[in-house]
Amino acid sequence: MKKNFLFALLFLCSVFCFSRSASAQAIGQYTVGGNLGFTSITSGGSGDKNSFHFNVEGSYRVDYKTSVVSTIGFTSYTNSSLLEVTGNGRYVFNPAEEYKFFGEVGLGSYTVKVDVLGLISLSQSYFGFNLGGGVIKNINDKVGIIAKVKYHNPLTGSDGALNWINTTVGVYFGL
Repeated sequence: MKKNFLFALLFLCSVFCFSRSASAQAIGQYTVGGNLGFTSITSGGSGDKNSFHFNVEGSYRVDYKTSVVSTIGFTSYTNSSLLEVTGNGRYVFNPAEEYKFFGEVGLGSYTVKVDVLGLISLSQSYFGFNLGGGVIKNINDKVGIIAKVKYHNPLTGSDGALNWINTTVGVYFGL
């Protein structure tokens, strides 16, 4: 768990420092935001398939259509939780339009924690990938609304298949 937190902190700091180090980047914009929604487990034998999801993300706009996005997300179930720390690339298909549609793909660390009978807590971290898409609506130059759907697949190997879909709506702020 500490390893995932340090990885996320390092990734967010590197994106932030990189975005601030290039002095004349007219296109570069850094944003931070939060999303709320729900997670739907699409595999595994869990009877508890849907739950509340929250994430925070930071992004850096590389050019007119491309952004680098880092995300830390959390989903809690009755006796388990999912933590995702990912780095993503976002491509906006129609950047000049009022509603901007995008695709997103990324890699990251996924931690699954399970409480057994309330006595023992087990957790395991996996490397994995995600992909999805959504829409962005700018309210003004510094505030916008984002909605997206993302599929996550930790590469669990012999531990059994586990994947899920996050559906979220959120707000972001330009810095």
